[in-house]
Amino acid sequence: MRDETEQHCPDSDAPTIKTRREALQKAIAQEKVALAKLETEQADSQRRLAALQAELARLPSDPADSYVTTTLPTGVPIPRTQ
Repeated sequence: MRDETEQHCPDSDAPTIKTRREALQKAIAQEKVALAKLETEQADSQRRLAALQAELARLPSDPADSYVTTTLPTGVPIPRTQ
């Protein structure tokens, strides 16, 4: 039960509510900026990832097959089965 000596005065809460509202609006604006920055970073990261994946896909499946040539020394007999 509320004490009768306490009186609620809406005008006294107005500056507090206004200040809180402004603080919340400012915080929301800051978070929107932070979110936009993260979205930009994510898009950049996705582009870099796609470029790296494309580069990897262009490489032969086994680099050793493409870059190392097998040559036999001359004058060495080739083993044969009978």
